[in-house]
Amino acid sequence: MNTRRTGTILDEIVAQKMVRLTLQKAKTPIAKLTEEAQSAPAPRDFLHALKEEGKVSLIAEVKKASPVKGILRDSFDPSQLSRAYQRAGASAISVITEQDFFLGSPDYLTQAHEAASLPILRKDFIFDPYQVYESRAIRADALLIIAGILEDSQLADLAALTAECGMTPLVEVHDEEEVGRAVDCDARVVGINNRNLKTMSVDISTTARLLPLLPKETTVVAESGIRSRDDMQLLESLGVDGALVGEAIMRAADVESMIRQLLGEEQRPLAAEQENRRTVEQEITPCSPAVHCSTALLPLVKICGITNLEDARAAVDCGADMLGFVFAPSARCVSPETVARITSALPRGITRVGVFVDAQLERVGEIAQMCNLDLAQLHGSETKDYARRLTIPFVKAFRAQDESVLSRIADFGADTFLLDSYHPDKPGGTGRKLDLTIAARASRLGRMILAGGLNPDNVAEAVIRANPYAVDVSSGVELSPGKKDHGKIRMFITEAKRCARR
Repeated sequence: MNTRRTGTILDEIVAQKMVRLTLQKAKTPIAKLTEEAQSAPAPRDFLHALKEEGKVSLIAEVKKASPVKGILRDSFDPSQLSRAYQRAGASAISVITEQDFFLGSPDYLTQAHEAASLPILRKDFIFDPYQVYESRAIRADALLIIAGILEDSQLADLAALTAECGMTPLVEVHDEEEVGRAVDCDARVVGINNRNLKTMSVDISTTARLLPLLPKETTVVAESGIRSRDDMQLLESLGVDGALVGEAIMRAADVESMIRQLLGEEQRPLAAEQENRRTVEQEITPCSPAVHCSTALLPLVKICGITNLEDARAAVDCGADMLGFVFAPSARCVSPETVARITSALPRGITRVGVFVDAQLERVGEIAQMCNLDLAQLHGSETKDYARRLTIPFVKAFRAQDESVLSRIADFGADTFLLDSYHPDKPGGTGRKLDLTIAARASRLGRMILAGGLNPDNVAEAVIRANPYAVDVSSGVELSPGKKDHGKIRMFITEAKRCARR
């Protein structure tokens, strides 16, 4: 396939990419790749992640090397980096998959997708429809499309195909001419790259120069040269929606601290959580030969059934990773208006989960947008087709009456699922204990969130025996339905983390 020549390093990269693509097509026919793309989990909403009113959303990049700077980080683990990015408050993750000049890999993107629940942008040099299907098959939620290497018809066709596959096309531009071409192909999301590819110099004022040329409704991402909070504030003053940051984060000794500095937020953990961590570090003892104890954040902890801001803030202060809000009939049911007020007061980095039971798709989307939710937890009889049509990532809940639940989990094929105890009349929040033997087998099927009768007294045993990705508690830390016991929340989180796996 012919591409547009740029007279820059892009020509050399694209030429090498064509060689690799020829080999890849021989290895994996497009028919098989298309089938894999169609069977992939529903894409996460990248565009929604960039729409935070009055703020610049941060896209943190997983980037091993660059043609100019060489290796950026010796201790390079895409999974660990992605989890750190999410904890620190990034809105999305970018993964460079180009193999020869940036030392990337498609596997890095899949690893990032499995490690974090944020939308994932694939950054590569895309010029063939095969690469679009490949991107969806490896779990990309958005795809970088570089206007400079494509003819007009290629640009329009690849952007359209990307959208047809459920991903968000991010059209990258470098100058006025490319901005015009992006506008002509009706690009909804445009990335302005501040790097001059002829001189390789970076000037963040490129964003200020090109931004007025784009329609006001365009979602704009600034790329390259963003290194400090001052740079982020400049982008905020310009009205930019997102900032893609790679090198500054990858070179930082503490990537989480760097991200929080860019976002202008005080570094978590809060004072109370710091004291809690010191206690854990001092008193931690081996719990099982099969489990390595540490101060690692796995399993994640979700406090569900939040109904008021006081309890939400207490959970955050104690170190909760996720908060759950119930929108189904329940003693803990809360209105979208109340949840919107709560979530607007929460810091970044806290995953906001809406719990639904057989709700109408449109209603789930409306509530998710109104309440700024990150995940929809499906606790009813929702089907795979229903889940795929959601506009936000989801977690499917399964109730374990017996071992038949294992085949139901496998058949559904969700990346992340919640396993709860069975009650014939209630979908959740019953306080009934779950069979940990079944839970241990279920944990091999994907990222399992363990629920069902957990409390501060038994959560450590559950972590050791079932090896969950996350633990979920509601009634086990309550004074009464819908009202949390803050002391129990702290104890629960301490015990859950005490025997965490690395």
